[in-house]
Amino acid sequence: MQEVLTGPLSEKEIRRQMEAAGRIEGTVAVDIEDVIEGDRESFLTLLSELLTDSAELEDIEYELVGHENGMAHFHVNGDAGIVLEDLGAEELEDEEEEEEDYE
Repeated sequence: MQEVLTGPLSEKEIRRQMEAAGRIEGTVAVDIEDVIEGDRESFLTLLSELLTDSAELEDIEYELVGHENGMAHFHVNGDAGIVLEDLGAEELEDEEEEEEDYE
């Protein structure tokens, strides 16, 4: 069985995977209640957030690979191009705020 992530991938890991394969992947744990209560779009958003800490993962593919203690384990992969763009925009905003603090 694949290792289940304990938190979203780091920006460094997202960049590394995107550069190597053009997609990212990882196995996430989802509370079975969240699967039952939501619709497909909310489920895909949840998978995106668990893997990347962003709702912007695109072209998501997933496979149920296991379960434990009421948590379903899904291996997820997708295109994180927009996630990286958003992270880059956040970095620019942070830099601009730092510059303003020094003025």
